[in-house]
Amino acid sequence: MEIPQPAHCPVLRAGAREAQDHRTKERRCGDFFRFVSLLGFIGFLLLSGAAYAQVDVGIAVSFGPPELPVYEQPICPDEGYIWTPGYWAWNGDDYYWVPGTWVAAPRPGYLWTPGYWAWGGRGYYFHEGYWGPVVGFYGGINYGFGYFGHGYEGGRWEHDHFYYNRSCEQRKRDGDPQHIQHDGG
Repeated sequence: MEIPQPAHCPVLRAGAREAQDHRTKERRCGDFFRFVSLLGFIGFLLLSGAAYAQVDVGIAVSFGPPELPVYEQPICPDEGYIWTPGYWAWNGDDYYWVPGTWVAAPRPGYLWTPGYWAWGGRGYYFHEGYWGPVVGFYGGINYGFGYFGHGYEGGRWEHDHFYYNRSCEQRKRDGDPQHIQHDGG
């Protein structure tokens, strides 16, 4: 039979404290490993989802968009505007045409990379257009007006001024909307 010891007994209190500290450390260590395991699992899910999402972004359409229509480009409204070509969008039932338009570049030196449709294994997926310092890949689509399947030939930036290529872009000059400006001339 055990003899009860007084609460002020340092031997018992030290032993109980060590046991309590040991249980706390075990609990914390277990919590830590569960947390790290959970983070690892979440990371795995995110990475596998990202790899899958690169192929499966948006809605897959079982048939491709119609051919691009032939249309006349409107006159550029002002300096620094870049032509963003029209494209076919999807409304859930069918494709519809979104006309091209002139858009002020968000900052000097930026060019527009047009969006495009491409086959993605289970259907056609739309890859959104975007602004950037260079024109990226846009599916090799010939949109015309400077976008002939790669890069952009509608003009170029020099410092903070955009110089238009008259063979690709319609520009007004001196109030004459029929005159096409070339290289700032």
